[in-house]
Formats: sequence, C-alpha cells, structure tokens
Amino acid sequence: MKNKILLDEDIQEVFNYYLENDNYVKDALDGLKKHKRRTFISNILSYEYKNLVENNNLKFDEKDKVVLPSNLITILDYDKKNFNGTILRNFINDLEFELEHIEMELYDNPADFEGGDYYSEDSECDEDYTVEDWVEDQVKDIKDFIDALKTFK
Repeated sequence: MKNKILLDEDIQEVFNYYLENDNYVKDALDGLKKHKRRTFISNILSYEYKNLVENNNLKFDEKDKVVLPSNLITILDYDKKNFNGTILRNFINDLEFELEHIEMELYDNPADFEGGDYYSEDSECDEDYTVEDWVEDQVKDIKDFIDALKTFK
C-alpha cells in the first residue's frame, strides 16, 4: 500500500513521512491547515484499517491484544492532543456501525459456513461449530482492531 497517492500534495508529503515512520510527521502535520490535519488523520485511520485488518497484517502481543504500529500511535496521540480524540471516536463509531452490518449479512447469508465438529484446545472434547462461531471468526480481526483503538482512546 506504499503506492497510495492522496489527492492533496501537502497531505501526500505528510503521508510519506508517516510511511517512513519519520519523527518529523508531527511537525509536518502542524504545517497543515486544521481541516487538512483532520482529513489526514481520517485517511490514516482508513489506511491502517485496510493495511492491518483487510490485508491480515495485525500483530498481537503475548496476551493476544493487537499491537498498533508506532506511527499510528503518533497520529492517535496527535488527534487526542489537538482534536480531543474526536476523529478517532468518529472512526470507531463508523467502524462499529459497519461491523454490525457485516455481522447481519453473515448471519443472513452464511454461504461459506459448513458447520460440523471442530476441536477446541480450550476444552477436552469436540464441539459443534455453530453459525455464531463462524461469524465470530469472520469478524474477529475487526473487533480486535476496534478494541485496540478503544483502549488507546
């Protein structure tokens, strides 16, 4: 996703610093007008959702919690300090709304669900693999990402 081109030249320059995990990204953000900073932060959240969740690049710690990239944490800190975390809150709300629709679609049309038995390492016996289990497996990464963002908030 490093080839992503944003519409605005100024925002593109800040995005390049972001991709390089450059310490200058905060100063570059400060150089943008307020509405462009908001746009940039929103774009970064969308970019990282695609990069981490949709492209299966989530990293987890030993407690199975999502580890957010350091450059994303820098941007989230910036949002918290300069916009009271409003951009992150709105993004989480939008993502939760989207998650509800994804879950409803999966429940309404479980075309890929095959059911049957599966072995759970947490138990000593085979259990039935239900539609609920299948839906949960399908949306687990989205929920983990949301939880990581909420923890940061």
